[in-house]
Order: sequence, then C-alpha cells, then structure tokens
Amino acid sequence: MINVNIPSVRVNEVLSNIPVFAELQRFQNDVNNVAQQIAAAKVSVLGRTDGETINGLTSLTQNVDEYSIGSESIPGIITVTPSVPGYETTLTSTIGTSSDLGSITGGTVSNGSLNDIVLSNSPRSIKSVLSSITGITPEFAQVIADLVPDQLTEFAEDAFSAIDQVESSINTIVNNVNSAIANLNFSVNTAVGGSNINVLDNVSLNVDNYIEREVRKVTNNDIPDAVVSDVIRDLTVVKDPNRAIERVKPYSKVSAAVLEETISSIPASPSSNITPYSPSTDSFGTKSDKTKRVNPSSSDWRGKNTDLRTYEFTEVSSVEELVTEFRSMTRPITEFVAHWTANYINQGHVGAREIHEISINRSDISFDGCSYHYIIKRDGTIERGRPVNIQGAHARGHNKYSIGISFVAGYNCPSGTPNPNRYVSAESITPAQMESFDKWLLAFYSVWPGGQAFGHNDTDPNRKPDPGFDVPEYVASKFGKRNVIAAIQGPLSPEQLVLIS
Repeated sequence: MINVNIPSVRVNEVLSNIPVFAELQRFQNDVNNVAQQIAAAKVSVLGRTDGETINGLTSLTQNVDEYSIGSESIPGIITVTPSVPGYETTLTSTIGTSSDLGSITGGTVSNGSLNDIVLSNSPRSIKSVLSSITGITPEFAQVIADLVPDQLTEFAEDAFSAIDQVESSINTIVNNVNSAIANLNFSVNTAVGGSNINVLDNVSLNVDNYIEREVRKVTNNDIPDAVVSDVIRDLTVVKDPNRAIERVKPYSKVSAAVLEETISSIPASPSSNITPYSPSTDSFGTKSDKTKRVNPSSSDWRGKNTDLRTYEFTEVSSVEELVTEFRSMTRPITEFVAHWTANYINQGHVGAREIHEISINRSDISFDGCSYHYIIKRDGTIERGRPVNIQGAHARGHNKYSIGISFVAGYNCPSGTPNPNRYVSAESITPAQMESFDKWLLAFYSVWPGGQAFGHNDTDPNRKPDPGFDVPEYVASKFGKRNVIAAIQGPLSPEQLVLIS
C-alpha cells in the first residue's frame, strides 16, 4: 500500500497564491464591465421629471430610482413624438387637404403622427422598439446618448452593439460573463496544477504529484507525458484503475503483477491525503536550530565592514523557516541564480563565514563581503550569507530581482591536487547538498510559483560553468516549473513577469 502524506502548510501556501495567479482581479473587472453594460442598456434618466421630453421622447410617469447595478427598478413609461432625431419623416404621416379628417373636423389638417407609441424608458427598449416599428436603427449619438446616466456612458456603446447583434436581447453580454467564468476556471486550474479534477485535488497534486511519481517508477522513460496525465485522470476522475493499468502496460518495466499492484494501490483522492503536519520541513543538514525570529534584513550587516566578532551567519532550520523568511522580504524577487564556490571535496568546514572572509580578502576583485544570500555546505547545511533583503553581487545583470544560492563545490578532488581544473565537475556536489537544494526550491516556489530558475552558466556572458548542471532543466523535471524567459532577456520586474507569463 502506498502511503502519501501531503502537508497542509504546503496546501495552504498554494491556495494563498490562487488570487494572484488565477487573476481574480481581472475576472472581477470583466464581470463589473459586463454589469455596467447591462445597466447602460436598461437604466434611463428619462422620467425623473413628469412630462419631461428628451430627444422627442416624453415621459408619462415619474421615477425616482437611483442607478444601482444589480437592482431592478420599475420601468418608466414614455411616449414617442415625431421629433425623435432621425425619425422625423418616418413617424410623421402625410395628410392631404382632402383628407377625411378635414371633413370630419371641419378644419385644416396638417401632417403629424397618427399613432401613439408607448413603451418603457430604457435605452434598450427604445432602440429595439423603434427599430422594429420603423425598420430603421437609430443612431446612438442622436437618440440614446442623452438617456444614459453619466456614469454609464462609456459602457453604453458596447451594450447597444450587443443589442444590434441579437435584436432586443443581451445574450451577447451574458455570453461574455460565461466566457469570463470559463477563463476564471481555467486560470484557477492553471494556478494549482491544471488537472481536470476539483481544485483541492489539483492543489494536492501540485504539492506532491505522488500519482505521477508512482507511475514513472514502474514505467520506462519513454512514457509520454500525455499518457501520465490520462492515468491521473483515470484514477482521480474516472476512478478506473484497470483502465489506467492498460494505458501504462506498453511502457511497463516491471512484471504485470507488480504493475497491477502498484497502480491499484495508488490513493485516488489526492485531497484526502492532506495531513496537518509537514514531513518536508525536516531539518537541513546535520542539526536544527531552536525557534527564532526571522529577520531577512539584519541591521548588523555592514558588508565587508561587518563585525565578525558579533555577526552570526545563521543556519536555516526548515522549509517553513525559509518560507517565512521569503514572505517577510520587501525586496522584489522574480528569479534565483545558482552557483558553486569553487571549493574542493575536502573543504567541508567552509560555510558562509569563510566565503565572506575570502570575498573581502581577494586582491583581484573587490567584493562587499559574501555576495550570495545562501550557502549550501557539503553536509547539506544551508547557511545565510548576505541578508536576502539586500541585493546580492553574484550574477551581473541579474542581481536586482534575484536570490543567489551557492554550493560549496566545484572541484571534484581534494585541495592541493595538481591541475585541479581537470576535475571541475557537478559530481563535486554531494547528495546531501542536492537534497537541501530541493528543499530550498520547495520554499522558493511556495512563495514565488512563477519565479525563474537560472544557473550562473545561464547568466554569465563568459559562460562560467557553475553550478555544473542545467538548472532550468533540473527544476523543470523536479518541480514542473519552466522559465518563460531566457536568461539573456532578464531580469524582469514582478510586473513585467506577470505580463509575460
């Protein structure tokens, strides 16, 4: 039986990002605009005064209704006179001097209206009724403009355009609302994972897609992503593990019995696996600190003039602590850049303090102390270097909106080895360091789900090799996150990243 524990703290973090990444504000604006268009077609100023005439339209009742979106008012009643702009000849009947009316009345008869047209005072009603009776569509500017309340004028043309298309209905506007709702649903699902299941299940799989993990364990690397997605849907929506088993059989690397047992034992309800504790917040490295107040902008930091007799390069204790630290930042962040420090495999003692001292003592270049925000020691311990709220000096052109994190690694050989450049390799990074890096990434993407991931080998114009591996591809395979820009296009401000995403 597969045991899955999805930490509730991670679920809450993903849910908290939905309003931003699902663009709820845009949806709210869309709905408000549609509501304004509807009101512009239904609400009229005609009738506030009994007997008032506007553009040849005369009110027969008096309404004292205030304009309010979402509230229906009793429509006012008006009558149409022959002086409506654009209808003077259409609404006026030509009467000859020998007309029967002259004989009946015994007087002189002139041209005029022989019919009374009575209708409601809404712009929608006026436009549709006059069009229906006469076959002529009135010009908006001539007839309708003066009837719409001032606060609705900018929305009126869209409203009447919809009426023109569907006669007297507002189906087009209703369709716009439905379209906005569909876009909202799509945005929410995109923000939390995109699977065709309920939002909480999507969030759960966004935190830990254990279904994909288990499927890939028993299949070859050539299984298409589309097949994996279909299997997730089979298990979570259709609730048909047999169908899922048949899908993965062509790609299986285990026996039929093991495959069937594995797929059948996968929990089919992701959200039911949410737990109140977080197994992912275990300590980094070799020890855990006691609970402490996180302060990402230490007032004791003085760059190269920092008093090292009193300043402490503190250790990071947990993912939760990192998330708190990131959320406390005031400096805008859109990306991180990963490095290595060009150290050797026997330098496990090196941490943030040592990197700081090396930086200020270099004679070939001037550094204002440790240029990275986080240092991952060889035992996996993560130490804070330069306070994260202070801009780093680690990736030229990318420092403004980035966090710098560096492995104590570079040379896959002991110090003193002749020709150490022959041993420059990503293999100098220990498994413990990579495990801590994964947890650091988990915290980073919890706070900045759309953050961009780069290595120094992506941002440096001289193509420096650190950190020795393809960082964008690593996070894409590990976390399903892909950059929307190339390093050469960056950095982007938060506002620019939102627009381009």
